[in-house]
Amino acid sequence: MAHDWRSAFAAQARSDYKLFRRLCQLEGVENCHRIHYLCMVTEKVAKAFLTNGRTQPQTSHYVFTKFLKAANQNRTLRNVCGYKNRLSAFRGYLEGIKKTAQEVENLVPKSDCQAPNPEYPWLLRTSKLGHKTIVEVPAEYNFKTIDLKSPKVLKMLRFIEICLETL
Repeated sequence: MAHDWRSAFAAQARSDYKLFRRLCQLEGVENCHRIHYLCMVTEKVAKAFLTNGRTQPQTSHYVFTKFLKAANQNRTLRNVCGYKNRLSAFRGYLEGIKKTAQEVENLVPKSDCQAPNPEYPWLLRTSKLGHKTIVEVPAEYNFKTIDLKSPKVLKMLRFIEICLETL
């Protein structure tokens, strides 16, 4: 099937979200895998909305919070979210998602791999003498900042679902 950039990112975001939901239902799956797919979904949803379809979106992973700022101007999203004639209320709704979105974006791997992320091991510390390096493994790490069952994350997930339906 032929796609433009917008529909291609939307199609991949839907596929990633479907797998994210499946991973959330499975027992014994490390949380890093769920969060990794959540990071990918937020990025692709944002890129789908931020491109005009003809132009390839920026390569940055840090686009979901940027999208939330632009989303308040999207009349279709505002209407589907139930804020048809209430722009300021819709802005407040999006502002309520922003902190959670930032927490998810903060988990995107950085090139130095020295911060918690769901995809790659990262340096935790090196001994004072430099003889021992301690590295953290995402599969063994408790990502406390992202509780996938918390009301704030569920609110963001509902917004993502609305976005996927709207694309």
